[in-house]
Amino acid sequence: IPQLPNFVRLGWRLLRDSRVPVVLKSMAVLAFLYSISPFDVIPDFFFPGVGYVDDATLLLLMGYYFIRWSPQEVVTEHVTAIGGSFQRTFQRWRPRVDLRSSRISSLL
Repeated sequence: IPQLPNFVRLGWRLLRDSRVPVVLKSMAVLAFLYSISPFDVIPDFFFPGVGYVDDATLLLLMGYYFIRWSPQEVVTEHVTAIGGSFQRTFQRWRPRVDLRSSRISSLL
């Protein structure tokens, strides 16, 4: 949680970077639009508190996969630019698997 503002900064930097595939950017924007939309799988109005869980879950998962599926050299460049304790923390959380060989990354 203390690093959440830095992850938001990283996501914003990746959204503005032209080296990140448009498909990933579209997925992130659509997830954000869904979270602020009045139409939900679990309506916020009928289930106060619980209705926000699907929005928060979607945003967290999309943020995670947006960073993970972005080109690693681009992510590394932006993490280094943000620097500080975020850079050390991010290195521990960095995926240890080469995602370029996965099925999903082949779509990108």
